[in-house]
Amino acid sequence: MHDGAGAVSSLQPGGSWLASAPEEDWPEELDRDEIDALWEEPWGDRRQELVVIGARLADDLLDRLEACCLTDDEMEAGPETWITLSDPFPAWRIAVEDDPEPSGEDAAI
Repeated sequence: MHDGAGAVSSLQPGGSWLASAPEEDWPEELDRDEIDALWEEPWGDRRQELVVIGARLADDLLDRLEACCLTDDEMEAGPETWITLSDPFPAWRIAVEDDPEPSGEDAAI
């Protein structure tokens, strides 16, 4: 999950996808109609959403964001190829309850 305001931003894991767990492990309070509305095979509920709000945004912002997306050929190549693509982010460090507050590079990306 990424949060940002002004010159401050952060990037962190946002939780697990329903598609990554057996259906019997899903929370009982989930609305099946809402799940069905966003479910798309073969990915299930896995998705990325990006919202950009601001004044004086770069004219080429949409083009620059589109350049970050996989091409049709890359998409068809599948996960075995995706893991060979460069990853600009550091490895995730999953926090546990007893961890001290992160500082320095670990505090925000």
